[in-house]
Amino acid sequence: MTLDDLRDRLPLFGLAVYAYEPHGDVVLELLFANGATTTYKGRTVDAAIAEAVAELGFGPVPQPEPVAAPDEPEDIFG
Repeated sequence: MTLDDLRDRLPLFGLAVYAYEPHGDVVLELLFANGATTTYKGRTVDAAIAEAVAELGFGPVPQPEPVAAPDEPEDIFG
C-alpha cells in the first residue's frame, strides 16, 4: 500500500511521514480532525505503512490490471 492508497482510504485524516534521526525509524503520523494523533514506526516508509494497515485492519488493496508493454519498434539499423 502506498501513501496515496492510505490517503484514499482515510480521506478525513492528515498524514505526515518523517525520519528525524539518521538511520533511525521512519514515522508515519495520522492526524485526526479533532487534533489527536497516532504514530506508526518502521525501518522504511513501507514498513510503517504496513504497521498502520495491520492495526487499522484494512483488507488488501486492489491492484490495477497489468498493462502489456508495447511491441518493440523495428530496428532500422539492423
